[in-house]
Amino acid sequence: MSVKLPKRTAFVLWVFICLLMLGCSSHDRPEEGDVIDRHGGVTHLEKMDEFIASVSRNQPATLRLIRYTIEGDPIFHDLSYQNKKIEFRLDSTEDQFGKGEVATYFCDALERKETDTLLQYTLTGCTGNNGTMKLLTISFDVEKQDVFAFVLQYGGNLPHGDVAEIRDDQLSNEARQLIYKKMVLSNYLGEKRLSTECNHTPHVRYSLNVQINGALREFQWAECDQSEDGKTMTALAKDIIAIATSNEERKQAPETNGQAR
Repeated sequence: MSVKLPKRTAFVLWVFICLLMLGCSSHDRPEEGDVIDRHGGVTHLEKMDEFIASVSRNQPATLRLIRYTIEGDPIFHDLSYQNKKIEFRLDSTEDQFGKGEVATYFCDALERKETDTLLQYTLTGCTGNNGTMKLLTISFDVEKQDVFAFVLQYGGNLPHGDVAEIRDDQLSNEARQLIYKKMVLSNYLGEKRLSTECNHTPHVRYSLNVQINGALREFQWAECDQSEDGKTMTALAKDIIAIATSNEERKQAPETNGQAR
């Protein structure tokens, strides 16, 4: 047996449901400037440093960091700076296995600490019993990986033209560590939309294959790719080339072959 609601009641109910869905979706959906942490793969990391720079200049600033749990639930970290204080709002209401609450703290500073194997952002001088609160930690210790191997090829006409090649087994441990760090900070495990199209010649094309433990990632793109992902990967490739060619302990220089392997 169906129940027919009056038209006015049905319309009000429909508007309420739409507003509720809109409110939820706007909260869930990351915006372009948000820092996203998916299990150590971080995008828009530069926004963290921009926020610190604004605080150092005593300029009002905002920052949103969204960290996802193993189950895929978002936890929102909202920072707002003004009047020489950082307001930190921690929202775990969408974490089905967490506390499911919204907590607010006031802190003095956001500090950045970087080593060869770790990058950490910590809030200091916070109210309550916390004192310091670790906001984001990114580990890039290559020695903790069971397998780390890569091959970077670059040249004018992959795979048939003159190709220069850099492999991890050509490098010292120090160079491998630095390159792994560059890869992690470039979020190399994240999804990349890349293009090999280029409307001018000559141009450089890149191919990067990375094996990390049980995963294999393959990337192909051209220097003409001016998308955010394309610029990130080109910068990563140039970093790898610079590290490899400046490394005194490298076993052999990149060779130019007639065909990519």
